[in-house]
Formats: sequence, C-alpha cells, structure tokens
Amino acid sequence: STQSTWDVFFSSADGGGAQYLFRKEKDRASEFLPALNTIHSDGPDIYEEFVPTGGTDIKVYTAGPTYAHAEGRKPPVVDGRVLRDGTGKVLRCPIMLNAFEKEIAAKVVRAFSQNICGFDLLRTQGKSYVCDVNGWSFVKRAPKYYDDCAHLLRKMVLEAVAPQLLHRHVLIRTIRPEVADNPQRNRPNSSERELR
Repeated sequence: STQSTWDVFFSSADGGGAQYLFRKEKDRASEFLPALNTIHSDGPDIYEEFVPTGGTDIKVYTAGPTYAHAEGRKPPVVDGRVLRDGTGKVLRCPIMLNAFEKEIAAKVVRAFSQNICGFDLLRTQGKSYVCDVNGWSFVKRAPKYYDDCAHLLRKMVLEAVAPQLLHRHVLIRTIRPEVADNPQRNRPNSSERELR
C-alpha cells in the first residue's frame, strides 16, 4: 500500500482477522488484529496468495551465480515476536539449499545482473518460491561467508580488470588489536598471512 504496510488476512474458516506486519520494533514485528476482516478496495494495493511455510523464512545471500549462503529465521507472522540471541541479534540458523534452490539463486543473480544480492525463499508443500529480492544484501554475522565472499569478489574483479594478477599471491599484514593504535609498535614481526 502507499504507507508500506503489510497485512495477512485469514479466511473465515481459519477464524478471520489479520496479522499486521511492520519493521522490527524491539522484540515485535507484527500484531494480530481480530476485527480486521475487510480487504481494501481502493488505492494501489497488491494482493498475493498467502502460503504456509512451516514457521521458517529463508534468507539467501549470493556471491556470484555459483555461491549461495542461506539462513533461516522465524517469520513475524507466526506470533509477532522476534527471537533474539544473547547479544540481542535476530536468531538465525544455517540452512542447506537443495539443487533446485541453488539453481534459483543462480537465476536470480543472472536475471538482475547482480553478483552480490539477497533474496527471501519460501518452502511450501515441497516447492520453493522467491518472494523478495534485495540488492547488495550481506550476511550479518558469518565469518566463513565473509572469507568466501572476499575470495570470490577478488577473483571477479581481477578477472575483469587484471587477469594477469589472478594467480599471484598477496601477503596481508595482520595488525594485532593491542598495536592497532600505535604504528611504532607495528613492526615487521607482526603476523602475516598469504591471500590466495
């Protein structure tokens, strides 16, 4: 709608009412409105069929057409509560994509001509559907994803602008936290690692 709100309307067989969805506010992301049973008939609204997902939304993050990282979270429509871990971050769990879903990820990358992107995947009744695509979307906390993404981005960039450097090894100096703010202490004996 024009106010960028989302409502999930339940049929009378399911008890009626609607779940009002909104951007996360503390530990809430939706609210059930039992009296909301009238579907809007005016304005530029978009309606789509609601599909049950068994209580999991899947977030997929790509780094080119051959790499996809996926995480699951509880969707806000379940009870409106946002599950968080001990640090206050939204709780997510790793998800294994099947071959068909990996092909979906490759098609999303090619269709939008965007190597780094994210999209939402819904699994329902043995099928998978893309319901939202976001450009330049990154995983929040996943060191392996960062390493994989950095390696793949380096490869993409060098293939495009300097293929002769593609197989050269680069030494990266790692500055220890205790000397990061003191250049005098950052001597050559600081640890170095090879970037391949």
